[in-house]
Amino acid sequence: MPQKARSRSKGNGQQQLSEPDEGKMIKLAMQTLSEHYGMHRGRGRRAARVLGHQLGIDLASSSFTPSTDVFAVIEEFAKFWKENGIGEVTWHSKDDLELVVHSFIKPGKDVSSPLEDMQMLCPFEEGLLEALLKKTLSEQVSVKEIKCAGKDQGAECVFKINLPDQVT
Repeated sequence: MPQKARSRSKGNGQQQLSEPDEGKMIKLAMQTLSEHYGMHRGRGRRAARVLGHQLGIDLASSSFTPSTDVFAVIEEFAKFWKENGIGEVTWHSKDDLELVVHSFIKPGKDVSSPLEDMQMLCPFEEGLLEALLKKTLSEQVSVKEIKCAGKDQGAECVFKINLPDQVT
C-alpha cells in the first residue's frame, strides 16, 4: 500500500520538508541508475544492488506485513509495483519461484546504449526483491537474475527466488 508523503515538525513549530513515499523513491533511484550511471560492470552493478537492497529493507519495514507465505508477499509487491507506476510483476513459473519484473523506467534520450543502461536496473531490482523478501519472510532468501532484458532486446527480466530449503 503506497504511503503518503510525511512531514515532520521541528520543535519550534516549523515544518521540515516532506519525505517522498517509497514508490517515488524507487522510481527516482531506477531512473537515475538507467540515465546517469551507465556503469555496466563492476562497482556500478554492485552499487545498484546495494541501493536496491537498502530500499527493499525500508519498503518492507514501512509498507509490508510480515508473512510466511512467499506468494502473498509477491502478490503484495506486484500490487505496490503497479500502483506506483514502476512496472509489472508476474510469475514466469510459480512452481520454480521465477518472477518476471517489467520496469516502466526507460533510459533517457541522451543515453548512448539503452540496452546496456537498462542492465543497471537488474541488480537494483534483484537487491530490492531479496531484501524485501528477507525482511518480510524473516528468512535467508536469495534472489538471482536468470534472464536480462538489457542483454537481449525484447526479452524480459526473470528472477529466481531461492528459499532456505532450496539455497545451494
